Amino acid sequence: MKPKETVFVIPTHRLRDTEQVETWFNTIQQQLETLDPLSSVVPQENCQPVKFRLSRTYQNYIQDIRQCLDEIHEEETYQVCLTNKLYTDATPDPLTFHSTLRKINSAPYSAFLRFGEIAIACSSPERFLWIDRHNKRKPELKTRS
Repeated sequence: MKPKETVFVIPTHRLRDTEQVETWFNTIQQQLETLDPLSSVVPQENCQPVKFRLSRTYQNYIQDIRQCLDEIHEEETYQVCLTNKLYTDATPDPLTFHSTLRKINSAPYSAFLRFGEIAIACSSPERFLWIDRHNKRKPELKTRS
C-alpha cells in the first residue's frame, strides 16, 4: 500500500465566501488528481556537494543564545526559536536538492514549493504554519533569524 501523501495549497488571492473557497479547493483537487506522474528523481552524475555559509559566526550565535536566555529569565518571552540563515553560491536543481534533503533529514514538516523560477525546500521538526480548508491560517512559531 502506498503511504498517504499530504498536499497543502494556498490561494494567492483572498477568497470572500465559503462557496468560493470550496469551488477553488475542488478545482485544485481535481487538477492535482489528474496530473501526469512525475518522472523519478535520478541524481546527476558527478554532483558536487553544496557548500553553505552561515549568516552568524559561532561566536555571534552563542552571544545571541545568551541574549535569548536573558530575555527568558527577564520573562520577556518563554520560548525562542533561534535560527541561522544559510547561504550558498551553488544553484542545484531544486527538486533534486529537496529529495536529497529528505533523505538526509526526513523531518515531519518538510515542504517543497515552486513558484516559477523561485523554489523553497524546507525541512523542519516543528510546524510553523497551519492552514485548513476554510482558508484559516495560524502561525505556530515565531522565529528569529
